[in-house]
Amino acid sequence: MSRLLLKRSSEFVDKKSGVSARLTISARENAVSAAERRALINGEKSTQVWLSDLAGIIPSITGKVELVYEGEQEGPYQVAMNLVDKAIRSQFVQYFPDPDQLKKEEIQANLQHNRRLTKTLTAPLLIGSTKAIN
Repeated sequence: MSRLLLKRSSEFVDKKSGVSARLTISARENAVSAAERRALINGEKSTQVWLSDLAGIIPSITGKVELVYEGEQEGPYQVAMNLVDKAIRSQFVQYFPDPDQLKKEEIQANLQHNRRLTKTLTAPLLIGSTKAIN
C-alpha cells in the first residue's frame, strides 16, 4: 500500500491517471518473474525477490502510469526509476538507520570537531602574538 501511495504522491504522476491495484499486481508479477529468471539462469532450486530484481518492474510502471508535463520531460523510464528509488528508501528506513539522518549527524559532529580544533590551534597563536607585541 505504501508503494502505491508513493506513486500517487509523486509530482511527475498525473493524479487523475487512476493508478490502482492493477499496477501493484503487475509490478509484483514482474518482480517474481525476474527472480524466477535469475534462479533459472543460476541453477537455483528456489528463490526470492532481491533488490536487483526490481529492475523488472520498470515496464509495468511505465505502461500503467500517466505522466504530467514535468514527468514527460524526465521521461517514463526515469520517473519509474525515481518511484522505485523512493519505495526502496521508504522501506529501508523502517529496518535500518536513515542514511540521510546519519549523514547530517556526521556533518554536525565534524563541524563541532573542527570548531574545537580551530579554538585549540588558534589560542596559542593568539597568546604568542600578544607576547610579541609586548
